[in-house]
Amino acid sequence: MVVSHDITAFWDDKPSITAHPRRPGVVYAVWNRRNMTSGEHETMLAVSTDGARSWGEERVVHRSDWPEQGALGNQIVVLPGGTLLNVFLENEFPIGGPPWPTENRDERLRVIRSSDGGENWSEPVTISTHKLNDPVLPDDGRAVSANGILPEIAVDPRTGFVHVVWAENGLSESASAIGMSSSPDGGRTWSEPRRVDRTPESGRGGNGQAILPQVDVAPNGTIAITYYDFRENTPEAGTPTSLWMTTCRGWWCAWTSHGWRERKLAGPFDLEKATTWDGQPLLGGYYGLANTGSSFVSAFVATSDDPENKQDVYFTRTPASPGR
Repeated sequence: MVVSHDITAFWDDKPSITAHPRRPGVVYAVWNRRNMTSGEHETMLAVSTDGARSWGEERVVHRSDWPEQGALGNQIVVLPGGTLLNVFLENEFPIGGPPWPTENRDERLRVIRSSDGGENWSEPVTISTHKLNDPVLPDDGRAVSANGILPEIAVDPRTGFVHVVWAENGLSESASAIGMSSSPDGGRTWSEPRRVDRTPESGRGGNGQAILPQVDVAPNGTIAITYYDFRENTPEAGTPTSLWMTTCRGWWCAWTSHGWRERKLAGPFDLEKATTWDGQPLLGGYYGLANTGSSFVSAFVATSDDPENKQDVYFTRTPASPGR
């Protein structure tokens, strides 16, 4: 166990775990902790050196300038030279329950760096400041529980280029698109955020909404990004939803739309048949995209027609090539 305490005193949420790719047995766990008395948030880190059999004492690695904002979606990656990067989204989402903070601020997508195995961390670098997307069902405007509070990060193992993707409001007319930014220098500087999904555009809240992105980079340098969208929706009952992958290989991929190719991975399935959270269709908060070297492998969720088993987790394999 990494940590154990009274849940009425502290609320730990949105954890992730990373195994060091070149140091056997070294594992990093990172998460957001809310002090339930003060309402303040901290980003916590614990490290194991024996394959997660035991853990060092957890410690604070980041506090927001705005203590009432949590750092959501913390995820550590290891660069080729050994530097650690932790990505997160600062947001006033009420981790551990209400109340909502009284001031609604823009979200800040940020990273912190450690060059000594997690002992010391840099000041945060802001990748993007934006408004969170709030996706809805295209036909009737009901909310969908799929906003972009969990960014995703991946590293090119050859070059060390870092790529981050997320869902946000401001990159499309539909108000829900997949953004991407890349860093060529280990997370110190970042490219201008741009839209990377290839979902056909629509009006606000229409079929052009893209949600729930994942990113990975294969050993040959091919970047893959997956996302769901509603492009196959019709005026008929239900909301057909499909999973797509767009890929590109080359250093220029972060700065241009040229060279990206899209393929369909799964669907359509009816999103309205999903289980609900607070009345909103919910596919879940955690998915997976990785690679075997020659293929990308994706774990994703899709609904079924069985009311007793509303959705399942599926697995698909796709060639790690930039073409179709």
